[in-house]
Amino acid sequence: MQIKIFDYGMNGEGVAKLDGKILLIENALIDEVVDAQILNDNGNYATAKVMSLVEQAPNRANPFCPYYGVCGGCQLQHMNYSEQLKFK
Repeated sequence: MQIKIFDYGMNGEGVAKLDGKILLIENALIDEVVDAQILNDNGNYATAKVMSLVEQAPNRANPFCPYYGVCGGCQLQHMNYSEQLKFK
């Protein structure tokens, strides 16, 4: 399903709405359109993962760490620095 991100969650995940339900989508940025797959439906909200980027946000950055997304130490390297500051 393609969906547009409109906000950030407390852990930096992208937030979208689908049929009135909040979706929390890891590694998605505000103003991006992503093709997402729902992983868990928790009643009032669901978690999802990005399958592909349909429209990329201009504030997306390439993570500099080769272990980004694997070790879990950093969650915001996909945002450029100015977007990280806005989020924080």
